[in-house]
Amino acid sequence: MVIVRLASVIEHRTPREEHPLAILAAVLAIAVVEMALTAIAEELLFRGLLFNALLAAWGTTRRGIYPAALTTSGLWGAVHLLNPGAISQLLINASFIASIGLILAALRLRTGSIWAGVALHWVNNVTGVLAVLGSASSWWIKTPAITSGWGVSVLAALGGPWLIESHCRSLEDQPRRDQQPTADVPAT
Repeated sequence: MVIVRLASVIEHRTPREEHPLAILAAVLAIAVVEMALTAIAEELLFRGLLFNALLAAWGTTRRGIYPAALTTSGLWGAVHLLNPGAISQLLINASFIASIGLILAALRLRTGSIWAGVALHWVNNVTGVLAVLGSASSWWIKTPAITSGWGVSVLAALGGPWLIESHCRSLEDQPRRDQQPTADVPAT
């Protein structure tokens, strides 16, 4: 959507109206701001409201955390199927986005806040926009395009569950509130 909006801004200008670097600066500024707003809105909805509601309903133990993280991440990935494009590419992107959602859920669990997730989400979005812009400009000036590797997808798919499990283990290591601390009494 950003690219379409930016293309319509650039389309109405001629080289005499504005310097190409000024247009590039405007494109980047719009992308940075729009991606920040998108990251804030999506993190508020998925890792804020929905994740909190599911944790409240299902609990903050391993039995509640995993279903809540998987549900919110899956829904977040599914929402991205509404983007324009070939369904095969959309399914790949939705899978990748859902795996990133697990990492964002783990960040939310670890920090107790959505803001670290907002920052990571924003960086991911801006990187994606820059990759698209770089690929589009590479076609125009005949240089190699920027492509994302499967390595990032595999790391995201494995990293999210690992971080969530790490959080669950740290919860198990904490003493329970209902247990009374025992004094060390020497054996007789």
